[in-house]
Amino acid sequence: MVVSPNKRRLYLAQEALIDAVGASGDHIVTALEAAIQEAMAVAIIYAHRDPEKKNHIDAWVDELERLLVRLKAGEAQDPRTEVLEAAQRATIFDNWFYPEQARSAGFG
Repeated sequence: MVVSPNKRRLYLAQEALIDAVGASGDHIVTALEAAIQEAMAVAIIYAHRDPEKKNHIDAWVDELERLLVRLKAGEAQDPRTEVLEAAQRATIFDNWFYPEQARSAGFG
């Protein structure tokens, strides 16, 4: 069970991305755009309360935005796989860190 409403928002965005993978390319783009907006809204909430979480969410937003640009340009080699891989990183410090965050989290 997810207690944090902010974490829940990220998980719902993650689930929408995963669901979109089985649909058309337009649906994937729409889900990416929605996930970006949702993550940005959650990052704003964490801006003053927990900068570390905000930084993690910002990194996810950056990744999603880069993927969205590549999808729209037709440059993604395997869009479905890339979206699934990006969706995994929606969680806030549960199981995964961006490499540049590992040291501050006590890894590496």
